[in-house]
Amino acid sequence: MFKQKFIVHLVTLLTFSFPLAQALANSNSPIKQQSEKNFGYLPSLKDHHQSIDESLKQKINANALELYNKTEEALYKLSREPEKDISPLLEEALKMAESVSATDRTQQNFAIDYRIEISNYAPNDLKAIKLLRRDLNKAYYNENFPEVRTIMAAMESELHMQLFSIPVTEYRNVLKETLGLLKDQNKSLAESKLRILNGHFTVQDWSVPLPLIEAEMAILDAQTLKSINLEKAQEKINLADHQLDRADALGYVVGEKEAFKRLKKQLKTVKDEIRSRKNIDFPSIDRFRHELLSMIKKFSPPTVKK
Repeated sequence: MFKQKFIVHLVTLLTFSFPLAQALANSNSPIKQQSEKNFGYLPSLKDHHQSIDESLKQKINANALELYNKTEEALYKLSREPEKDISPLLEEALKMAESVSATDRTQQNFAIDYRIEISNYAPNDLKAIKLLRRDLNKAYYNENFPEVRTIMAAMESELHMQLFSIPVTEYRNVLKETLGLLKDQNKSLAESKLRILNGHFTVQDWSVPLPLIEAEMAILDAQTLKSINLEKAQEKINLADHQLDRADALGYVVGEKEAFKRLKKQLKTVKDEIRSRKNIDFPSIDRFRHELLSMIKKFSPPTVKK
């Protein structure tokens, strides 16, 4: 993705910057190296990362991406080589915009890139989280908002995803206007129009709580261990219980309280079943994992229907 070298100038056009999807595919990329470093800290994330990466990748519209790159190329040439005629480039971009718009008249924004990041600063210890919550409430009450932001950052434990889209209809309209400005030799205004256009994005955000992912991985291990080493399986189930409590303490399930209560109740059933050893297959583990995955899915990007 982002095969055109001109895309690197995007960082200077926006008040925020984002890693290029192409860079993530580059083994020498510092972005990828940093990602691998983060995933090394939580190895269980790799499978989830691959799944989410594929889900977001499917949302990218190749023609919209080409439209963005072509417009960026025109802007680059107009700003660096103003004596050259960029009208042919803009006409190509306009045709692309019309083509993309024609694929779905009901859709205004088409995805061109995405970012996946890990923020895992929250303590593992529940007592430490309780102290952070106390300090957060105190800072908020005193309107010490810089401290509020610092404490909230220290309570993050999530897989954060962003999907960047461009307004193709707006691209089409601005490209037409820019071509008219170039015919009138108003290159300065044409450049301003293109610069504003290429800095205009719609951003969709999702955050999956890492404690839920870690709970799911612990339960997956318990499923494997239940017929091999029951004590180890119990340890994994206790770990899953702890991670659910972390998710709750960090405020990630505040909008899913009822579902979370059901989840905790199901986990108690799992513990009771293993303790009693009445059913060596322990079907409650499978049911619990299914419900947990359903909750994780609520936080994740919707899948693309084919």
